[in-house]
Amino acid sequence: MTEEEIFNKLIDIIKKLFNGSKVFDYEKITFESKPIENLGFSSMDLIMVSFAIESEFNIDIKDLTMSSFSTIREVVNYIMERVNVH
Repeated sequence: MTEEEIFNKLIDIIKKLFNGSKVFDYEKITFESKPIENLGFSSMDLIMVSFAIESEFNIDIKDLTMSSFSTIREVVNYIMERVNVH
């Protein structure tokens, strides 16, 4: 999978999880967006996103890892490394 494909799937995951419960301008989410600072994710939001990523991409994400990502690009790169290994 390419970086762009993973990014787009990640946006779809976020849309499905938070549809109506969080107000995002999804068009403004970029690789450099910060999940906590820019998107307002709570620690519970990060856990929900990590479970959804695990399910969608069939990979494991440690809870500590998800909260340590500074940007969406870091999340995408993490997924890329694991998906392209399988």
